[in-house]
Amino acid sequence: MSKKPRLTDGAPRNPRPAEPAPARDDFEQALDDAGAELVLDVAPLLPAEPSEYRAGKASETPVSVAELVADPRNRRRHTTRNLEMITASLRDVGAARSIVIDERNEILAGNGLIEAAGALGLSRVQVIDVDGDTIVAVRRSGLTDEQKRALAIFDNRSAELAEWNPDQLAADVAAGFDFAPFFTEAEIGKILGPVAPESFKTVDINVETHYRCPSCGYAWSGTAKPAHADAHEPAP
Repeated sequence: MSKKPRLTDGAPRNPRPAEPAPARDDFEQALDDAGAELVLDVAPLLPAEPSEYRAGKASETPVSVAELVADPRNRRRHTTRNLEMITASLRDVGAARSIVIDERNEILAGNGLIEAAGALGLSRVQVIDVDGDTIVAVRRSGLTDEQKRALAIFDNRSAELAEWNPDQLAADVAAGFDFAPFFTEAEIGKILGPVAPESFKTVDINVETHYRCPSCGYAWSGTAKPAHADAHEPAP
């Protein structure tokens, strides 16, 4: 009768060769190194929607300028000189001012900057999600004193060279938008131009008219044409 092999430290003297461990990917190995447990629910590992990013954190995947959507109701018009000034700023001192976009990547503020950036071939956009209680400061380093001065002047002067869009503002007024927090009545009136008062008299085709033929001097009034007035039809 054969004897069983003696055990040493709890293991057989001639153990069967162990099967090779299955290959592990880098992510699993990183979990092991960190002492973490692999969770089968992969939903938390999927990319979060923009609204789910933690405030103050930059999105891992940069957004390109091509993905941004210009504001179709922009209240500012960017003149040629305005865009030339923004372009010069980007070329001479580089990007420094942040823009504001919504969760659909529509530009709320900074349409002119993005238009100028596209003309220069600048394509990268770093998105930082905030909740409105955090001030975002853009830190630029390595600028000379002359560049810092130029940046400050570019920033203020380029804003002055843009114009209000009276057509869009008029549409806002017609829709009942209250501009009181932003403009005085005189200021909005200067942008939109004179507006007829509510008591202004309206007329239709039956308004009394007076005509005089510049050739023969024949004069008539009223809305009905005289029998021979076809040859003296007044110019529109």
